[in-house]
This record gives sequence, C-alpha cells and structure tokens, in this order.
Amino acid sequence: MSVATMTSRLATDWDVVPLGLIGSRRSVKNFGMAETNLLSLSYGKIIPKDVKGADGLRPETYETYQIVEPGDIIFRFTDLQNDQRSLRTGLVTQRGIITSAYIAFAPDCRVVDPQYLAMLMRSYDTSKVFYEMGSGVRQTLKFDELSSLRVPLPSLNTQRRIAAFLDRETGEMDAMVVKLDQLIEALHERREETVRGTLISSEAQWANLGLVTTSTSGAGFPHRYQGVEGEDLPFYKVSSLSSLDSSGFVKDDKNSVSRQIARELGASVIPPHSVLMAKIGAALLLGRFVQNQVECCIDNNMLALFPVANVLLPDFLAYSMTLVSMDLLVNPGAVPSLNVAGLRMTKIPLPPIPEQQRIVTHLDRETAETDAMIGRTEKLKSLIAERRSALITDVVSGRKEV
Repeated sequence: MSVATMTSRLATDWDVVPLGLIGSRRSVKNFGMAETNLLSLSYGKIIPKDVKGADGLRPETYETYQIVEPGDIIFRFTDLQNDQRSLRTGLVTQRGIITSAYIAFAPDCRVVDPQYLAMLMRSYDTSKVFYEMGSGVRQTLKFDELSSLRVPLPSLNTQRRIAAFLDRETGEMDAMVVKLDQLIEALHERREETVRGTLISSEAQWANLGLVTTSTSGAGFPHRYQGVEGEDLPFYKVSSLSSLDSSGFVKDDKNSVSRQIARELGASVIPPHSVLMAKIGAALLLGRFVQNQVECCIDNNMLALFPVANVLLPDFLAYSMTLVSMDLLVNPGAVPSLNVAGLRMTKIPLPPIPEQQRIVTHLDRETAETDAMIGRTEKLKSLIAERRSALITDVVSGRKEV
C-alpha cells in the first residue's frame, strides 16, 4: 500500500506534512560509555539487553552506539530487499543506547504525540510503505529519504485520543498473541521431546553428518532477478524457511528463475527432499530445518543438505536435525555465521534403512496432531496480526473515528 492510498481518505481537518517537519534525527554518540542501558529492536518493541552478555555477537565497544531518549522512534532500514517480514519500527520508552545502524527520530512533542507517531509508523511498516521507498537496487533508506515521508497530522488532542484508543485495543490483541506464542512454544517443545526421545532411544550407531550427507551452499541473488514468478525453479531466500505448506515443505512462489539464469548465477539446482537451513544471519540461531518438495535454488545465506542414497532417508535426516544444537555451531563475530566444519562433525543416529523408515512412520504419526495444532494456532495468530494492522491503519489515517 502506498502513502498516497493511506492518506487519500483523511478527515478534512487533518494536515499531511513531511516527517522532517515534525521532528529531527537524534544522533548522540555514546562517548566515554556515558550510558550502559543497552536496547534492541525486537519484534517491533524496544527492549533492554544485558550489556555484559557474552554471546559472541557483541561489539568491542559500545561507544559507537547512539544514545536515545523516551519518545524517540527507531527505524531499522538495513537489508530491505532480503527481509520483508521483520517489523522495522519501535517506540523508545527508556533512555539507553542502540546501534548506530538504526535511525533514531526525535518527534517535536509540541506538534506530534510520540505514541501516535509510533502507531502511524507501525501502520506504514506493516503496509510495506518502506519497501516501496527502498525499491530498486538499494538495500537501505537514508534519513534524507525518510524525512520526506508524508504523514497525516490531526490536532494534538485527536492524536492523543487515537493513541489511547489504540493502546487499549491493541493491548488486548497483544495479550492474546502472547498466550498463543506460549502455546506454540509449548507445542514445539512437546514435538521436539517426542522426536529427540525416539531418536536417542534407538539402538543405532551414530555417524558424522559430513559422512552421510552432501552439502551445497546457495548463490548470490541479484535484485534484478527477484520478484519473478512462474519460472522453472523457485529461488528461496532465508525468509522462505518460515513459508511452509500444510505438509511442512517450504512453499514460497515469490521468486523464481529459469534454468538458464540459474546457470548464469552459478546457482546449484537443489534436489527435492533436501534439508534447507540458514547459514548466515540471525535466522541461523532459530534452527529452522525444512525440506523442499521440488527442485529449487537457494541464496547465498543458505545451505542445503542432501542424504547419501541408500544410507540415509531424507525424512529421517529432517527429523535428525532436531538433535543439532545451533548455538554450538555459530562462529564468533558481529554477524552470526555457521561453522560448516562443525556441522559436518555433528553426529546423528544411523540405523539401517528399514529401521529408519519405521522410525519415520512412527514419528509422522506421533507428531501429526501436534503439527496440526501448531498450524491452527499460527493461523489464528496471523488473523489477529492482520486485524491489528488494519485497525491501526484505519484509525491513524482517520478512516475510523474514535
């Protein structure tokens, strides 16, 4: 949805102004470690993190970070073209520091209510406005581009009324989503316990993954080839790992290439029933392992594992990946990356093929109900998110009076 569409039905007494007229960029470096309250943008919320945490992903110094104040709006505009799922805006509620890779915007409270503006930016976020601004070959948005963004501006009293209404209404939805997340987590834990218990209890020798699988890395996927549907081969990106069909196979039709383009890109054709996973970026830590049902290509942030024929069944490999601890296979550095050698050394059980098939049949039966419950819960969660997004957009654009 474009900004023009969102502002086309505003109340007659609402102004539309550039964002740069109702605030300014905050850019205060944390020299001398003046502030140690580390903040992070996570799922659309600005949350505190342990500044002394030792997870191997922290910078050498936080003096390069920026100091932010309550009421600031944070924008994360990195990697716009490769990640169109993340929430990229958040409202700061406490003084602290956050990476300078993000834009911190300080609203002028004399003309705009920070909570109203945060809700408005969230509606732009979920309506994919920022991706339209970041089209073409650009992977980021600069503040100069952001400052020209047109925003609806009712009176301060109206803004505050809108913020209070949305805070109340979305609060109820958010509470429900939290409960659904807890249910989904519990279901995943139940499923994992079932799979792990079955695999570990099997009386089988164990083998290194590198001996029973072949691995293939993905290829670069230039933006000029993205967004094409209907070609020979789907081209999956990391975000595709969360797009599954009812059987649990990856299904993402937004990008595809011809076999000729695949050859030009040097992209390997991944055979069906490989196990796909992230190998670079935060998604690596999620430990998502999914199978492809058709031949495909993958981008250079991904890795594919394919079992050696007559040694390892694809479905048994997929279940066995539950035993892999990804937190032990992450190389230290600012960006998480997979220790591929360590992955190849990771051991999985390797019973004879008939026993593998028996275990797969057993696990398919034991996990079917749990998977169905996860699917239904995820669908309900998506419906709530859609309703939340539509409500915010309608209210902050004046289409719905409060």
